[in-house]
Amino acid sequence: MLYKIIEKERDILIEVLISTFPWMNPLYDIIERRDRLKSCISKILKDEESAACVVGRLLFKVPELKERFGKEERQLALVSFDVDKIKDIVFSSSKPLEVFGASEMVSEFTEEGSKDSIYSILRDFGLGKESIIFAGGGTGLLIVPASEAEGLTKEIAKKFSDFTITGSCTTLFHKFYPHELITGASVPQFIEDNLLSLESEGITWLKGKSSEVVSFGSIVQFLADIIRNEKDTKFEFSIPSLPGYLMRCQSCGVLPSIKEDILRFESEKICHVCSKKRDKGRKKRKSMPKEMKPALTIEDIAGMEEGKMGYVAVIYADANNMGKVLFEMNSMLEFAVFSMTVTEVMEKVTKDLVKEYKLSEKYQAPILGGDDILLLVPAKHAPSIVSSLAKKVEEEMMRRGGEIGGNLGNELAKIKMSVGFVIVPAHFNIAFSVDYTEKLLRSAKEKSYESKLPCVDYMVIKDSSPLGLEIKEFRDVVYDWEPDGAKVKLTQKPYLLKDFKNMMRLVKFLKKAKVARSQLKIAESLLKSEPPRVARLNILYEWIRSKEWRDFFNSIGCEDPKQWLDKFVLHEKHPKIYESRFLDVLELYEYEEG
Repeated sequence: MLYKIIEKERDILIEVLISTFPWMNPLYDIIERRDRLKSCISKILKDEESAACVVGRLLFKVPELKERFGKEERQLALVSFDVDKIKDIVFSSSKPLEVFGASEMVSEFTEEGSKDSIYSILRDFGLGKESIIFAGGGTGLLIVPASEAEGLTKEIAKKFSDFTITGSCTTLFHKFYPHELITGASVPQFIEDNLLSLESEGITWLKGKSSEVVSFGSIVQFLADIIRNEKDTKFEFSIPSLPGYLMRCQSCGVLPSIKEDILRFESEKICHVCSKKRDKGRKKRKSMPKEMKPALTIEDIAGMEEGKMGYVAVIYADANNMGKVLFEMNSMLEFAVFSMTVTEVMEKVTKDLVKEYKLSEKYQAPILGGDDILLLVPAKHAPSIVSSLAKKVEEEMMRRGGEIGGNLGNELAKIKMSVGFVIVPAHFNIAFSVDYTEKLLRSAKEKSYESKLPCVDYMVIKDSSPLGLEIKEFRDVVYDWEPDGAKVKLTQKPYLLKDFKNMMRLVKFLKKAKVARSQLKIAESLLKSEPPRVARLNILYEWIRSKEWRDFFNSIGCEDPKQWLDKFVLHEKHPKIYESRFLDVLELYEYEEG
């Protein structure tokens, strides 16, 4: 009773502060989410005070909760779900309209208002949105009555499969006593319920810790480990053969075509799945504001002109150490607020970028998760967008973290982004482009883990690029060579974000000084074909005799071109071991609009 009085007085004080100081609205959002979770658990346990203890993770209440609820059957259950192979669902076709439609299907599954969403499933079970701890980007975590958990997990999987036709969703539930959501689940009971062994591959949570208190995030991590294991063991169907009189879909190339569809004057015979994706994309696109409309075709994104090859950039950004931070959240409320805040920031930054760069009808922003951003944009905008994206996320996280305050606010304020992006010809398969971008993002993150700073990795793929190679192998083939016993490495990717921004600054100065492309190509050719000493002399000669190069050096405040050449263009790191950033700058020069 005393706790309820103190909590009520605190809520009144916070509401007064919010009405007086509007900038405190984030506190209202936290209170609202807390009250929703309390309401859900209170209905199940029929005890409001016990619900508050679970949501707030009040350790001193554990003995009381054990005494009251520990002798009955477990009444609470966590239900976790995660869409399988989300990239395969979204990028089964290379048509932007279908990518958009598929993305909307995944997005709508966790959006309130859709008749095919997790919200409608909960209503069918007599439950409300207060059961949702987190839902977004094809994944979610619910808290429900234990008696409804099994039926709910089955219905989630069935509903998603019916809704998307070819998609699937892995679901899992586990029952808890109220105190187990504070101290951690009983290991033997969890193992028994899920037919697992403590030595199961990938399951590391709570080994030898059954008596210790753990965070709510640790419980979620264990559920995530189980789901990942189930995903790895799922059976995959191969593409079936079709009778000779049936024609495969001209878009996805998998299912039989059943109808004709016209997209920008081009008629295609497509399957029922691609048709559903297009219908979903058209309907959603029609309802969107003019400044936010996504592209219909890849040609719209590339901005192709007659007789010229267009290029598209695929940008993939992800928060560093997000999983680690998320799984260390102490309470259910912290987990819910952190997850939803991150998702909201990613959505806001995406919208801001579309408006800032006037990308209406020239972009796509498919959903692949709640803590990342994927963009398909004109190649000429890519370098600037990458720099702006990372900055916007960092600033918005700091702002939201400052408003929320406390340990949770500090964790939000520390979030940084790493980015990978690839520039490809317009005819290049989108799914392949996303695969390369994902590898580049992984490369950037590896450097970020070493440096503890946000990083960027990128590459340009042209028709002549050896696409059969992994990125590191590709760079070894194209950028590493050994002339006259020396070792030359002509790329320094990936880069710290701050170094990437400095390189963009150089690109702008090169463009402002109107350094001819032919001059840049001469330097590139010399670096690739001549021994370091010869390349240095010839490049220096070209620079000294060129007015544009002299203007460039004046603009960056460099009095001695040789010094810049030795430091940046062909740096001798150790005797006969050289490295260069010059070709990396040239890639940005080609596609940065200036």
